[in-house]
Amino acid sequence: MGVVTETIEIQENVSIPEDTRIIPSDVKVKVLDARALSGM
Repeated sequence: MGVVTETIEIQENVSIPEDTRIIPSDVKVKVLDARALSGM
């Protein structure tokens, strides 16, 4: 099973509380290189 998150709005210079930025320990995060996504 996989989950895809799509951004529909971006707000710049917004304060985000620290406790909302914590990734649970059972969540796996994969960082992709943008060049790999564009096929370069």
